[in-house]
Amino acid sequence: MSALSHVRVLDFTRFLAAQPDLSPKWLPTYVRIAEALQRSETNKVVKRALQQEGIVRIAPPDVVWWRPRGAESYRAFTESDLTALREQFARAGNLARLE
Repeated sequence: MSALSHVRVLDFTRFLAAQPDLSPKWLPTYVRIAEALQRSETNKVVKRALQQEGIVRIAPPDVVWWRPRGAESYRAFTESDLTALREQFARAGNLARLE
């Protein structure tokens, strides 16, 4: 995880906090900092590729930050967080939605 990634997330958090019309329940849970995004021939971001990767198939140097429910700030999403999330989805019978 780079220091620049941490600075970007802090800036993003400050930006969100400065929005008077943004309720805390609308804050994103996951934030991905990517070096580059896959683009189409017309230079548009290929959103379906991002959807397929989700949060479980992201490889370095990209970093995922998340704000657990009720938390004030974002923190790096770790392997232990992913394991706990998989267990939570499995208990609810929704593991296929995560994978």
